[in-house]
Amino acid sequence: MVLSLQVLACTSDTGKPKPSTITNGQISYNVDTLRIHADSKFANYFEIFSAYQYKHKPKMMVYDAYNHSLVDIDLANTEVTDIYKLELNGENGVSTIEGLYVHKSDSIFVYENGKVKILNRGLKVIAKYDVAAVPNGFGFLYTNYKFKLRYNPLHKCVLLNNSFRGNRGMAIKNPAVASLDIVTGKLELLPIMYSDYMIANDGIFGYQFGINFDCTSGDRVYYTFPVQSDVFVYDFTSGQVQEYQADSQYTTNEVEPLGNLGNRDAGRVNFIESPAFYGIMKDKMSGLHYRIHREGKPFNISEDEFNAITDVHFYITVLDQNMNYIVEIELPKNVYAQYTWFYLDGSLYLSATNNKYENLKEDVLELHKFTFKVNHT
Repeated sequence: MVLSLQVLACTSDTGKPKPSTITNGQISYNVDTLRIHADSKFANYFEIFSAYQYKHKPKMMVYDAYNHSLVDIDLANTEVTDIYKLELNGENGVSTIEGLYVHKSDSIFVYENGKVKILNRGLKVIAKYDVAAVPNGFGFLYTNYKFKLRYNPLHKCVLLNNSFRGNRGMAIKNPAVASLDIVTGKLELLPIMYSDYMIANDGIFGYQFGINFDCTSGDRVYYTFPVQSDVFVYDFTSGQVQEYQADSQYTTNEVEPLGNLGNRDAGRVNFIESPAFYGIMKDKMSGLHYRIHREGKPFNISEDEFNAITDVHFYITVLDQNMNYIVEIELPKNVYAQYTWFYLDGSLYLSATNNKYENLKEDVLELHKFTFKVNHT
């Protein structure tokens, strides 16, 4: 079932969120608008962040690279509560952060250039791990805005992307994910390989090559690939991977491979004109799963905004607890910025920070909060 989102949440005359409710036969959901006044405290756009709960309240921590600090945001009260200045040097030094995950208020995981560190609330380094040496001697372990830093408390491990930079042929043949045991410090490559579709095409997908990782829960690791609509789930207990079909009714479901891997211009065109599929998030309260993707658009070299995806629709595909397709929601153009959405406490948040968004303000971080409910018959 396809469902278009015609009206986004608005605010009342008092400035408080005014939800918009949409219902179909299987699910219903509300959309609320949250506005956090940033002033000069931090930029309204973010890439490295983590959502978490503190004393049963929804919170969000953002890495401010310009000021090398962590900004703590209270989502319930829509306000910045704390700014933590990071040290660059010394025993508690942290360099530029490329991955951030808040497990608890005193367990803040960060990734920085070949190292995973755990900080307490006072920003003291309480544990650190060198992950530069890959178990089989090849590759490089890292996290970024596609493959987010995540900690699995059941298995006491952090997951990292195994990358063979500059050698696509080597990368496509090797495991894409490694596990760091934070108790023993041991690194282990997991049997998470690139998909059959990517392998069959030698990984020749230009800027679309890679793996998306947003969620691990219990024995499961959920991941996708930017070039296809299928969703994959790895089970720690069985060591097996299950593939689920999650086709879009709006876009094509596979990105065409490039004819020449080294042709940068062809890569730019392919990146803009093709759809892109992002990670999947599990709603632990409802059992639903959410996968976001975008459409492509005709490439125009005079309007080449490679790092700012504009004038395209994003879509939320909702799957049930057994990974069956329920509904697909078309979002309006020029509102959202890619890679900046997250799930927390029964709701899916999308940041309205597209540089063409008509309500964009430099001193306000605007989030749209989607809260889904399963309609039981």
